[in-house]
Amino acid sequence: QLTTASDCLEADAELPGCPGLRSKDFEGFLGALTASEDYSHFLGVMYEAVGKLLRGAAESAAPGPGEDALPLTQEIEVMVPEGALPGTILMVEFLGCQYQLEVPPDCAPGATFRVSVQLPSLNPVS
Repeated sequence: QLTTASDCLEADAELPGCPGLRSKDFEGFLGALTASEDYSHFLGVMYEAVGKLLRGAAESAAPGPGEDALPLTQEIEVMVPEGALPGTILMVEFLGCQYQLEVPPDCAPGATFRVSVQLPSLNPVS
């Protein structure tokens, strides 16, 4: 019902009873709010938001002329599941990507370890 109501307003129309809030701003908010109704869609929305934040951080740390760009990485914490021994390869999902990580020699089930994973290439913000 809210989507239908906001479709009747032009993008720059101010929402009744909400001084300063424009219809176009409400549509973005409503899209984010209703994304949680479908978990797969919700994950896509969240991954896209994280991607935008990471792109912004990468752009601010961009290499200078003649310098190579470093791959974008993120340190994550992984808990060793029951039954996994040192040397076991774990399939770990982070931000929609799958990583094969080896349990370090000093980790037993229930312990955690930190590892840096390379993030996928991100497309420029459109």
